[in-house]
Amino acid sequence: MESGKVCGYNNDYTDLEEIAESFSKLILDLVEQVESFS
Repeated sequence: MESGKVCGYNNDYTDLEEIAESFSKLILDLVEQVESFS
């Protein structure tokens, strides 16, 4: 049971890292678009 919880947390953590990376990429793209517009 405990090991299962740890694996779950690890999986959630990796998912958060992937989401953070994709989110930062989206922000960078938005910043570039805004700079090109101004």
